[in-house]
Amino acid sequence: MKIKSFIAIGIIGLLIGLTGCEKDENRVILTDPVKPQLKTVPDLTLLEENEADTLVFVGTPLDPGFTASIIYSLETCETGNNFANKITLFSDIQDERMTVKVGFLNNLLLANYEANTPLSFDFRIKAVLVRDAGTGVNPMEYFSDVVSATVTLYETVLAPINPIYLLGDATEAGWNNNAALEMTHVKDGLFEITATLNETGDWIKFISELGKWAPQWGTDDSGTWEAGPLVYRPTESVPDPKAIPAPHVAGDYLIQADTAKLEYTVTPATAKLFVYGSATDAGLDYSNALPMVKTGVLTFETSVYLKGGDNYSFGFITSQSESSPRYMLSEKGKLTYVSQEANERLIPGPTEEGWYMVKVDLIKRSYSLMKK
Repeated sequence: MKIKSFIAIGIIGLLIGLTGCEKDENRVILTDPVKPQLKTVPDLTLLEENEADTLVFVGTPLDPGFTASIIYSLETCETGNNFANKITLFSDIQDERMTVKVGFLNNLLLANYEANTPLSFDFRIKAVLVRDAGTGVNPMEYFSDVVSATVTLYETVLAPINPIYLLGDATEAGWNNNAALEMTHVKDGLFEITATLNETGDWIKFISELGKWAPQWGTDDSGTWEAGPLVYRPTESVPDPKAIPAPHVAGDYLIQADTAKLEYTVTPATAKLFVYGSATDAGLDYSNALPMVKTGVLTFETSVYLKGGDNYSFGFITSQSESSPRYMLSEKGKLTYVSQEANERLIPGPTEEGWYMVKVDLIKRSYSLMKK
């Protein structure tokens, strides 16, 4: 009986050992994955009469050596930029047929580049494994070789850009995608909103259409409540990206999302506002900037004497300091938040000199002057 017991124990031990070996043999080890490649780039001489046509970029898939969910992105930048200011043209779970409308590409690039001039751009495919697939590496990104092509844009009157929206349990909209908060378009792919976030909510996200969950933008594991990368979900077939963490401190925040550069920032908004500029008695002396009275959530007003004419201008700053961030005019006439290093675009003085009631609404990004 003892001999049989020893034999049985030996067999069990052998089976456990074989099972352990089998598990080790099946462990995924990435050694030399086959990168994706961009095989075909279409003719990029863009013409207005073809604005509704579809440009097709053809690629080959990433082969990591195992079955995995992969998201492919088509990225571009001006040649020589080395993708420091990349623009994402396409993102989906397949790479064999990546499509971009002529009109979309033209308008996207026309914001920063001249029409009717041949321009050199670099293109590449980025492949990201949705999960680490047991490799212990997260995230895993692979890039194709860079393909350069000449792009020629056509002149056009840019159509209005569709807004994007903010929602999440840290916002007043909650997760109701029909009540999401509209963000203001600043320029290119940059949108912003000044919103009140609560202290109990954990997350925020961005969507592009009320009532729908795709397209949407979240982040990845590296994203913080202050800043991070945007992860784009173009369709319902692509898994939901991780939501962006909330600060857990109730207050007003400037929230910016750049859908071209795929990055976001969340900054506590100002509790104070001052008027300065050559149209005011303070001039450009920041330390003498005139304080405004806070009348509500990110609304301010004050009575101030303004000099009239095109030679005078004024603006709004958040503290009486030369390094203070400020609110200037965007290209669309809205107030926009800029750092002290940004190029200033001050507000022209009024036509007539005199006393004015100046009102500012930083949520609506608007200001008004009423002569007293």
